[in-house]
Amino acid sequence: MLGMSFCTRGTVAEKTSALLGLSREASFARTCLVLILAVSFPSLLPAQGPVAFDTDLLVAAEALPQNAGNYGVLSAGKQLVWTRLRISTQIPFNVSSSVNEITFRLQASSGNMKVVDYWPRTEVVSPIDGNIDVAHTDYQHQYFSLQAIGGSPAVAGGRAVAGRENTSAVQQTYQERPTLNTQVSSGTIDRARGVYFQLRPSPQMTLEGGRDFWVLWEVSANWKADLLDVSAQATALKATHSQKLTSLGYRRFLVAVYQAQDEKAYQNACRYVEFEGKLRQSASAYDQVIKHQRTPTPWHRIAQSIDLIESEIPAQWLDYVLYNKELGYIDSKTAKLPVDVRVAILDYIDQRQALLQLASVY
Repeated sequence: MLGMSFCTRGTVAEKTSALLGLSREASFARTCLVLILAVSFPSLLPAQGPVAFDTDLLVAAEALPQNAGNYGVLSAGKQLVWTRLRISTQIPFNVSSSVNEITFRLQASSGNMKVVDYWPRTEVVSPIDGNIDVAHTDYQHQYFSLQAIGGSPAVAGGRAVAGRENTSAVQQTYQERPTLNTQVSSGTIDRARGVYFQLRPSPQMTLEGGRDFWVLWEVSANWKADLLDVSAQATALKATHSQKLTSLGYRRFLVAVYQAQDEKAYQNACRYVEFEGKLRQSASAYDQVIKHQRTPTPWHRIAQSIDLIESEIPAQWLDYVLYNKELGYIDSKTAKLPVDVRVAILDYIDQRQALLQLASVY
């Protein structure tokens, strides 16, 4: 009903009245406010940050021998596999000094991979090499005086003062350890079903370029493949003396991971990458068509920007498809997309399910 109201002929006030059920005078005032908001707050639209990230499309998981490392005895029906994922960070020169922290998170989409170990571990550094020599000196003053007042045979009716001052210094020398700053912090998330890495700039390390992240996983003995949900975010302090952070860039990836030397798992991972790419290509090809379907008139765009109405197609519909494991063949949020896009979605769902079936229940 709301969409039909916007498509009817009439003045701005009449269209707003049809939407909100207001009187002509009240709806005109509301329309003026809506137009002011739409012009004054263009930041309502999502914006990409200047920091860019990239990573692999698929990675191999190598099996770890039973006697390798000090990880204790594995439970029956389990095995250890390790992955190496390289993530690249590109920081423009004009914001390089502003980046306060970069955070990476890795987690299996199926939830069937448990983190056992990871690298890099937490690291602390200091701009000072070695200990600091500290010298502390205490000065002590002593003053002795003798006074003779009138009546003394030596000074009749007068006053004399004699004194002596002693100064001594006590010096203590010791070594002090310099202050340590966190350069890398890492740990598990979601009850050890994922891992995070936080990197901070220091004189010893740059945040730019490619960096490898190693994770050792415990999986079932018949595990073959999975999807890694990888996110990367760069942040900066809003002001010099502020503790509030603002985002300089965010990216999320799905990385197909397969057991090395398993041809079937490798082929399934490759097919997943292929059909995810086709879905993204279809989304790009129909981008303008989908935008028009979401907001066919300026009135839809204004009303959606201040949450008066909700589009039948989500603004971030592609993320909804990629990261919604429960998405089925029939879904109300994708039903209005172009036919070719819906076909690409169905193909993608098939390949994702085929890959995740290889991630046996933990």
